[in-house]
Amino acid sequence: MARKSRKQNIAANPQEDVRCCKAAVYIRLSVEDTKTGSGSIETQKLIIGRYLQQHPDILVIDTYIDNGCTGTNFVEVR
Repeated sequence: MARKSRKQNIAANPQEDVRCCKAAVYIRLSVEDTKTGSGSIETQKLIIGRYLQQHPDILVIDTYIDNGCTGTNFVEVR
């Protein structure tokens, strides 16, 4: 069997993702925040989406949404 050049195996994949930072998005709306007029879940999604468009080096792995849950009323959904 003939030997193969190692240079062929090292060639970079042009399709490879060049993002340098993995992140998770955490969106939270506290019960107290509804009284102060802070951003809604949808508004926070828009703000984060615009930020991510300006920072293409960030790769979002997952998104977590806490819509007014607290440690006293949290219910696990399966």
